[in-house]
Amino acid sequence: MSIRRRVARRGQKNAPSSAQPPRAPISTVLFVFAKPMLDTMPTPRRLPHMKAAMALSLLAWNLPILERDGDATLAGEYRAMVDAELADKPAMAKALVAQMMATRLAEFGDDARVIGSVDVIADGKEIRILATESNVSDEPDSDASA
Repeated sequence: MSIRRRVARRGQKNAPSSAQPPRAPISTVLFVFAKPMLDTMPTPRRLPHMKAAMALSLLAWNLPILERDGDATLAGEYRAMVDAELADKPAMAKALVAQMMATRLAEFGDDARVIGSVDVIADGKEIRILATESNVSDEPDSDASA
């Protein structure tokens, strides 16, 4: 099972606790989190650029929490995937992702959700972000064959 799929499947078996206050949808939180990256883009924003920005934002959102709270093996695999994804990116993009990872822990550290997937779609003249969430502290799914 791929790393992204394993991350996405964490927490989907358990219903969210009613003791936690409601949180903003993960798509909304990701958009706010990605603002530093989006601010570097020319306007109007084009769909391919938004998809690339959201993919990098997903990595910057997930990795710090996986390294802090997650399974060490999964975190190591995810770190290798992030490093491979950033290998051919310009220095400015690498620095921006590093800054976003620090922001993830400093400003969003109490949000234990990880993002399983993100999609960016054109909806008429608008661009919409659709993200799915999991919780890194939930038990891993034992079904490794899916």
